[in-house]
Amino acid sequence: MADFRFLQGIYPDFLSKKTLGYIIIDISSSQIKLFSVETKTGVKISASKIIDFPAEQKDKFILDSLQNFIKDNNISHKDVILIPQLSSYLIKRLELPLVPKEEIPKAIMWQIKDESGFDLSKVALDYQLISKKEKDGAELLDINCVVLPQDEIIRQVLLLKELDLTCVLVSLAVFGYPKIIKRYRKDLETSTVGVLHLDEEN
Repeated sequence: MADFRFLQGIYPDFLSKKTLGYIIIDISSSQIKLFSVETKTGVKISASKIIDFPAEQKDKFILDSLQNFIKDNNISHKDVILIPQLSSYLIKRLELPLVPKEEIPKAIMWQIKDESGFDLSKVALDYQLISKKEKDGAELLDINCVVLPQDEIIRQVLLLKELDLTCVLVSLAVFGYPKIIKRYRKDLETSTVGVLHLDEEN
């Protein structure tokens, strides 16, 4: 199991760190979306492009498109935020007993072992702590977690290295659910709140 760090719902907190900028690459089954983000004086998108995929040779197409995007826009920064294309993933909200921080990943894997559909020795895992709470006299951790195929991420990260780019962050756009839960926590205590996620894959 790999312990990847995922962007936790909102980009600006990460992009405000001192650096020249980032290239954001969003890969779906039908398109690649490219953004150049400068962070010298605030956060600014300096270039963007959306390209439809051909039917074959996607990896070569990604590399060629990215190389042309960098060249056409005179991009000098090498750090990349990757939103990968994935065959499947699991996002789940869990209640865990109060355990030390270093034991949380193991506790998560134990809870999802019968429903993930993955070989848990070959997954990437990340989680967010929403809150600590008390239930029936016991302290619990309210957690949102994401589990996804490790080999699919590694393949796409290694693809970027062919252009001498460094993947500093792997992100899932849908991993902003803890932000939504925190925002509507009071409503959740008395009613059910539905969240609908739509993209071109669904």
